[in-house]
Amino acid sequence: MPLTVKTGVNIDQLCDEMVDVLPVVNRTFMEHGFGCTITAGKDGQHMKGSLHYVGEALDFRSVHIAQQEMKNKILAELKDKLGSDFDCLFEGTAAGRTEHYHVEYDPS
Repeated sequence: MPLTVKTGVNIDQLCDEMVDVLPVVNRTFMEHGFGCTITAGKDGQHMKGSLHYVGEALDFRSVHIAQQEMKNKILAELKDKLGSDFDCLFEGTAAGRTEHYHVEYDPS
């Protein structure tokens, strides 16, 4: 399954580290039988100072993964595979259909 990008999402001028994240995230989803879709890049409205605006953060769809246990497993694997230079979070709720994985390059 190829990585897809939601219509209207801006992934232009991502930092090199975020470009390198793409095959890792996609492969992790595929290993569990799920497609991977980027739902936010430099576009959209994010909190002030968000790394989205400088190409250092992406959101990935999770609402198509039915079981919370699997969502947690994928999150744990992303954290493990990407390492300490990246923050990986599960945000939102399925009821609002805004849930997603947030991945940002934030070495500190």
